[in-house]
Amino acid sequence: MRTLRSILFALGALIVLSSDTRAQSQRPDPNMARALRALAAQPIVDGHNDLPWRIREDTVHPMDVEAYDLRKRAPGHTDLARL
Repeated sequence: MRTLRSILFALGALIVLSSDTRAQSQRPDPNMARALRALAAQPIVDGHNDLPWRIREDTVHPMDVEAYDLRKRAPGHTDLARL
């Protein structure tokens, strides 16, 4: 869990640091330091998983769990690489 938290914090920091030049030239947001501290203490994770819905609604392989090889890029947003 600690490693996941570190990875998510690093990802958030990269997103903040990679903002475009125009955004960097604007006055800094006074709440950014507070937000980064909060994310370091308790990162936000998108835990949504659309795989069950995708399997249920699939028109090619309806209700066929075995048709989804999560080791490869699967339809929707859920496969092992993206998890």
